Amino acid sequence: MPQDPLTPRFPSTRFQGSKRKLLGALAGTLGRYPRGTAIDLYSGSGSVSLLLRSLGFRVVANDYLRFANNTAAVFLGATPQALRAVDWSAKLRYLLVEAPISATPLVHERFRGVFFTCEENLAIDRFCQNVIYEAEFTRAVLTYAVGQGLLMKRPYNLFHRANLQMRLKEVRRTFGNAATWAKPIATHALKAIAELASAPLRPHGAGRHQVTHVNTGDLDSFPHTEPELLYLDPPYIAGNGRAVDYADFYHFLEGLLDYRLFAAGDAGRPHRPIVAAPTRWRSGQPALAELAEICEKWPRASIFLSYRDDGMPSVSELRECFARSGRPARVRCIAAYKYALSHSSSSREILLSAGPLRVRHAGGDLRRRSLNRVPVLA
Repeated sequence: MPQDPLTPRFPSTRFQGSKRKLLGALAGTLGRYPRGTAIDLYSGSGSVSLLLRSLGFRVVANDYLRFANNTAAVFLGATPQALRAVDWSAKLRYLLVEAPISATPLVHERFRGVFFTCEENLAIDRFCQNVIYEAEFTRAVLTYAVGQGLLMKRPYNLFHRANLQMRLKEVRRTFGNAATWAKPIATHALKAIAELASAPLRPHGAGRHQVTHVNTGDLDSFPHTEPELLYLDPPYIAGNGRAVDYADFYHFLEGLLDYRLFAAGDAGRPHRPIVAAPTRWRSGQPALAELAEICEKWPRASIFLSYRDDGMPSVSELRECFARSGRPARVRCIAAYKYALSHSSSSREILLSAGPLRVRHAGGDLRRRSLNRVPVLA
């Protein structure tokens, strides 16, 4: 598949399911919609939130993981001027190498031999114990960048297995990148900041962006917002029923936002997860129930749902759910490729679109809004 022309302009994410490679296709659809407030309900890697910002929307980015919230805050709040105002190299050198360790080194003590070397664990302890004294924006960027650096030093960019030995074992490798794994955290972090500085950081308009931390299993706790556009990229459930558990995959990064979590790792599991977050996107029927609740909660929003055509619920089930909610959905294939670590043949990325349900007109009657403003998807 040829590279999306927008991809090089957006920061690398290293998150499973990231839509970074599909931003051009998404921009072609979302960019035709009148600007207003857009909710990125499962913001994850933050790529679509940044795309919506670059298109001129007021963005509300939501995720149930704190590291994703921090990434969204960086992507929605960074400006070229603010990024140029900080000597990031000096900050990272101090926080990762020079700063004192003044309290119990939780990562060094609790995660020895799990993900990183002893030297790297101490660098993470040093960073977490001292970054809290930085100004809010500086702290957010540094945390984002160090998190990206830690992902780059992990096999598969994940924390679901205690497999440090995969990095360190002297064997002939048929995958991975030993040179990347060996580079210092600061080197990777500086690269992440450089990519951020080159991103399309559109100046802020009159409406300020917002980041929320809500598990979509409890939509009643979501702050009142009336978006014109709602983008959904929920966790993927494979056709065999195996769901992607993002909390398990990226749990370690949550400790960068709350250092105390490193003391709460589950010692009964080899990778010692420090957080667990329930989600209804673990099986088909609960996922469909959540989608129906979303349709009901935001009746005036046009909804765009990204998914894979080999997942659960099936495409036909998703369309039926929209139809039962009074929103006939149209489907468009936006890409086809084979995913890394997937044993199945190539699958297709699809985008379902469903227009607003109803709006109240001046005469007081309720009528279905025309879908003419919503891009027609074949």
